[in-house]
Formats: sequence, C-alpha cells, structure tokens
Amino acid sequence: MFGVYHHYVAIAYNLIGNIYNYNKREYDKAIEFYEHALQIILNIFGNNCNITAQIYENLGYAYDKKGLYDKAIESCEHSLQIRNAIFENVNKDIAKSLWNLGRMFEKIKNNNIACKYFKEAWKTYSIVSGEWNSKTLIAKKRLEKF
Repeated sequence: MFGVYHHYVAIAYNLIGNIYNYNKREYDKAIEFYEHALQIILNIFGNNCNITAQIYENLGYAYDKKGLYDKAIESCEHSLQIRNAIFENVNKDIAKSLWNLGRMFEKIKNNNIACKYFKEAWKTYSIVSGEWNSKTLIAKKRLEKF
C-alpha cells in the first residue's frame, strides 16, 4: 500500500524496534529494526526531522543496554544535534537527550562530561517544564551527586 520507502514503514520499523528493545530486551533485533527505520527516514527527510532524532535516541538506548557505550553516545549525540537544530536548544526532547548523554558518560566514569550534560538537562527542564516538575527535580538532585 505505502511502499518500502514511506515514512509510515519507517515508523513501523521503529515501533517494532521498541518492542524488541523495551519489552523483549532483544537488543540486536532492536538495532536491526532501528537501522532499517533510520535508512528510510534519512532518505525521506534527512537529518532535519524529530523522527530521525528519536530513532537515533532509541538506537543509542539499545547500544547502551548492550554495553556499547561509544556507539550509544554517538547515536545520542546525533539525536541531540538534530533536536538542537530543530528546536533551537529549548525543548523537552532536548532535555531528554541531554539526560541520556549524562547517564552514558556517568556509566563510563567520565563524570566531568556527565555533570555537564546533567546540568544542561536540569536547565532545559527548568525552562520547559518549570522548577517544580518531577523531571526538573530529578535532574537537579542528580547534580548534587557530583
């Protein structure tokens, strides 16, 4: 009906990847589906699309769960770059990307960079969601650890 290179097909691949990633914890299968989704979306929309950013973030999460932190960081950095270009540095998805990068750098014991990302996540959550939002407070509390 839509053909292989329709964005709905890419979204379907992404959602199937989510099932393997979050429900079944089959990260290799999740990565396979995310990569298919990413190829289609990049061909249709390129890098200037939040769907592209979301797929990169999902891919990063799967790599993170496999312990492939370099690939996870690279994927999440792509996601953040795209979102910064689209939303001009202020959006809840940007805060989420910053938070995820902070987590990943914390896992590889690079606390200076982790702290930088957690601080940026806290600032962004504060602007977007307010000072008393639960995500803002969690980000602020995480900063106290450093």
